Parts: sequence; structure tokens; C-alpha cells
Amino acid sequence: MRFINFSKKPNLNHPILIAGFEGWPNAGCISSDVLTFLKKGLGVKKFAEVNPDLFHKYSNNRPYAKIDGGEVKYLLFSPYEFFYKKSAGFPDLILFLGKEPQLRWKQFTRSFLKLATDFEVAMLITIGGTYDYVTHKQNPWISGVFTDNVLKDKVVASGIKNGQYEGPVSIHTFLLKEAEEIGIKGINIWGHVPQYLTNNNFPITCQILECLKKIVGFDLDLSEIKLNAEELLKQIDLIIQKNPELSKYIERIEKGCHLKKESSFHDKVIQINDFLKKDPQ
Repeated sequence: MRFINFSKKPNLNHPILIAGFEGWPNAGCISSDVLTFLKKGLGVKKFAEVNPDLFHKYSNNRPYAKIDGGEVKYLLFSPYEFFYKKSAGFPDLILFLGKEPQLRWKQFTRSFLKLATDFEVAMLITIGGTYDYVTHKQNPWISGVFTDNVLKDKVVASGIKNGQYEGPVSIHTFLLKEAEEIGIKGINIWGHVPQYLTNNNFPITCQILECLKKIVGFDLDLSEIKLNAEELLKQIDLIIQKNPELSKYIERIEKGCHLKKESSFHDKVIQINDFLKKDPQ
């Protein structure tokens, strides 16, 4: 069985591969939103897709269908897709967007990195989102995990902090470690999302895109997403003013952040989406 099906094999010059995954490592839709923005903003073309049958558990994430008048109009499977962009102004790019594999991580990683090796990928960058005890009032917190110190110095200069973590990991870590073993340098970039914000987090997405512009060198117009970020922050502040419970919750997080302690909050996480639905404005 073929794991990756190619519609074409573009001629690329040591491209940078940027990957995003939906699912567990996609807090605030950071991973999917960054890759979706890059796809649209750069005008990429699809050239390959991963066969999901070996890596996707359909009973957990079922295909989507539309039935009308007793007929199945369409049936959609969760895509695992590769795109490319050639440009004279910045390095060639490969973009990947798909759900985090639920099965056979080792086989998925081998197939993924086989593609990277075949195209002589110069650098692997994965994008993720993680919930953290931070607030929307802070500057967006972006952390990174790196394969070498030279790359680390360059990336930290773009505004990314050194990652600190111990616990369960996503496919990002698996890919980074295996890429390092075969000589591909890489970065995992993580946006830290306030736990009370479960909708799309445009401020953090925008900040990661700014970092990518510095690291990769491409030119992107971020004016629209910046406006979305500003509008979201205004909505959040209005909601907080009307909800003392949410305001107190955020104050407690701020105190924990300022003390730089591991948080021990066990009270109910407030979903700001619930307040957005209730707020008439």
C-alpha cells in the first residue's frame, strides 16, 4: 500500500517544510489557522496527499457527508495534504496540513520524512497550539524546540522563547527527533493559548506568522488577521467587564504567572465561547 500519493513531483530547491496538525496539538486552532493562512496568502499548489487508512481512526473522527433528497451529495474524508510554492524572493516551500495521526506514528514519521529527504528539505518547521496558564492581556507567548544551537540562536532572535516542558507529547516532537537523527534541522513552534479561550486565537496566530516571516524570509500581508486580532481582544475585554467571575479567574492566572509558579487552579475553566453566545453585542 502506498502511504503518500503524488499528483505531481515539483522541482524544488532545498525547500523549507512547514507542517501543521489538527487535533490535540491545535489549541486555539493555531496550527490549522497558520497553515490555512499560508496556503491562501502564498498561493500554493497541492502535489501530494497521505493515504489516511493506516493512520486515521474513523470511529473517532468520522467522514463528513451531505444527504439531500435521499441522495448522498458528497462524502468528505479528513485530508492529509502537501502543497508547494516556488519563489525567486524566498526559499521554496512545502506546506503540510492534516490531522495528527491516531495510529502508527512510526510509520507515519518514516513516510513523512522520506518525502522530506527525497525533496532535500533544508529545514522542518512544525506549528502547534497548547493551552497554558497565560492571559490574553500578555504579549503572545511563543516557545520553540530546536535541533541545534545555531538554529536556536536565530529563532530566539525572532521573538521565540526556549521551550520548557515535561509530559505527553504530540507528533511534532516525534517528527523533530527523527528529523534530527537523519540530519534535517528543525523547529517546533508553539503558541501558548489562554485556557479560557477555546475559539480561534488570532493574536497568537498573527505573532507566529510574524516569526515565520523573519525565519523563512517570505513577505505576507498580515493586515486582515491583525484587524481580526484587535477585534477579538476588544470583544474579550467587553465580556470580562460584564462577568465578574471571568475577571476574577483571569486575575488569579495573572498572579500565578507573575510568581512564575506551576499553577494549582482546580476550579472550572470558563469557556469564553459561552459568553460570546450570550452577549447581544
